[in-house]
Formats: sequence, C-alpha cells, structure tokens
Amino acid sequence: MLAAALAVTGLAAGKYTVASAADWNDAIDDIEEGEEAVITLTGDVDIGTATVGVAGADITITSEGGALLTTSGDELRLDGNVTFENVYVSAKTIYAEGHKLVLGDGFGGGGDGTQRMIVYGGSDKDLTADTHVEVYSGVYKLIAGGNSAGTLTGNTYVKFGWDAKFPTAADGEEDGDYSTGSSAGLNLYQDAIIETEWVGSGGVSQPVTVTKRGVIPYGIYGGGIDANTTGSTKVEMTGGEVYQIFGGGAATWNPKEADEKYENGTVGGNTTVHVTGGEVKSIYGGGYNGVDAYRNEPNRTAPEESRSTRAVVSGTAYVTIEGDAVVPACEQSEDASSTGPDPAKVHGGSFHSTVKATVVVVGGNAKLESGGEATTGYGYG
Repeated sequence: MLAAALAVTGLAAGKYTVASAADWNDAIDDIEEGEEAVITLTGDVDIGTATVGVAGADITITSEGGALLTTSGDELRLDGNVTFENVYVSAKTIYAEGHKLVLGDGFGGGGDGTQRMIVYGGSDKDLTADTHVEVYSGVYKLIAGGNSAGTLTGNTYVKFGWDAKFPTAADGEEDGDYSTGSSAGLNLYQDAIIETEWVGSGGVSQPVTVTKRGVIPYGIYGGGIDANTTGSTKVEMTGGEVYQIFGGGAATWNPKEADEKYENGTVGGNTTVHVTGGEVKSIYGGGYNGVDAYRNEPNRTAPEESRSTRAVVSGTAYVTIEGDAVVPACEQSEDASSTGPDPAKVHGGSFHSTVKATVVVVGGNAKLESGGEATTGYGYG
C-alpha cells in the first residue's frame, strides 16, 4: 500500500507528538539539519506561520485522523523536505521552493480535504534548484514542476498517482475558476485577468477592456507558469485522474501588460511525459501558449512570432503511454483559434508553440480512445 511505501517508521527518526502551536515550535526547534523526523498531530493545530520544514532535514507531518494544519495566509512554503500524510492543510497554494514535497496518502486541502489546491515545485521568484514533487492524494487545480514567476535554474520532476484527482467542469466552478460548459468532457480553467481602463484625449474618455492574463487550463505542467525553466522537465503519472498534462510550461500573460517578473514559460532542455496508469484526457509533450491572452488582438489568436518565444521547448518532447493508462474519448479541450480548436488527444508537441522534435510511444495495455482529425499537426492523434 502507498502509506506503507511512504512511511518513515523504522528509520533513525526523531518522533514528536504535537497538540498545540507551542508543541510545534518546540519540535521544529529540536529538529536538526540532516535529521529524519516525524511530527504527529493529535488534533487541529494553528502554527501561525507560512513556512513549514527545517533546512536540510526530512520531515513527515501526519496525524491520527485527518487533522488540519493551519498556516498564516493562503500560501504555504517549504524550508526543507516535507512529506504530508493523513493530514490536511489550510493553505490553497504550496511552494516547495526547490525542496522535496510529497503529498501522500490521506493528504488534502481545507477542513475536509477536498479544497482544490495549487502546487509549485519552485518559487514565485528566481530560484536555483532541481525540484521534486510527488502527489498521491488530494484535489488539485494546478501542479507545476517549476515557478509561478521568474526563472527556475534547474530541472523539474513531478509524479502523480494513487487517488489524487483534478475536477472537471462537471464538478462545478469555484472562485477563480472558468469553464466553457458543464460536461465531464470539458476542462476547468484558471480565469483570465481582464480590466477596464479609461482612455481618451481632449477631455473625452471611453472605457477600453484590456486582457492582462488569459485563461490557463487546470492540469499538470512539467515547467513553470509564466516562468522559465532552464533545464529539463519530467512528469510521471501512475494513477489518479487529470484532465490535461503539459510536459512544458505555460505563457498566459499578455506581453504588453505583464509585470517584468513574468517570463514566457520556456523550457531550456527536454520534456518527458510518462503515463503508466490512471486516466488523462489530453496530453501535450510541450508547453501552452495561451491564445486567450491575445483576445484584444486581431483574430483573437497568438501572433505567429509568439510561437517561437512563448512556452517553447528548446529540446525534444518525449511522450510515452503504456501500462494500463487510459486516454478516454473526450470533447474539445482547448481554446479555439483562427486555425480551429485542438481536440483532446495525445499531442507530441505544444499548444500554439514550438518544440525542437517530438517522440511519441504507445505500448503495453494502454487504451487511447480520445482523438481528432489527423491534420492537426501536433504529433500523435
């Protein structure tokens, strides 16, 4: 079982029982660099900080029955390697900050474990590190191996499986979500940022709608979200349910409106997507160049020059589907453009962006039901 595989009992680990914030602080103060420690919550605990972990240590945080670890604010950041098992967190977004993050058996967001989470292996600023994220339980909007802003100098690794899942449009929207319908065959998106500005001259102004950031599909990304990754990326899926996987990164900010901290979601090395189990409706070996960011432009589509600068993969995009993986029949998954929609299926390359080369391998007992026109030009249909 997964819990047994992730358990640290039997190791030379410090063991701490925590019932309060004071107990928590005592445990953290006692854990040393290089130590393997287990912190067991006996009930809900509010630690009052936004950081969890000890630099150089490997900590497992668990509980006797799905206790809630409350941190300050909606973001949680790691200061060392952390495994969560049978415990919930109040934060909606986790930044691993380049440390190893394992969201194990019984993990979840919010008081009941069903809060939709966002996870980054990196940071929201420039970071030099190789990232490592493993996700085995919980409900997610977005999992990215890289950053949410700035540049990650290093490689990324994301592993997803067990009973972890992503909602679809059929599960309903929450604040910040966007969907194009209610069918289980349609994905959810992080909603766009659209603002109205008053412009004019001679004392006469009129409102003009400006798209600052387009929508982004919920799913797993090997790279960063509006953030560059200098190395290579790898996404492994062994089980669970996810609508969409991109081996690369994403570019969703309108270049005319983006703050300087936002990059173009590029990957400097190769990308790898390896699916051996679970259900995924749409796969891209490369990245996502957000067409919706250009809704104010002619034809509401990404300019041709953006395809060689945004969400680009400089190396080869490798996609392998084997084992008992299932790519079920599905409706359109992505934004329409002047060249038509991209159907849900297996794409070796990117969404409206470029890769150096693609390699797609399908084997084992994998079942591919999802498809589309053979002329879409993205690799394997």
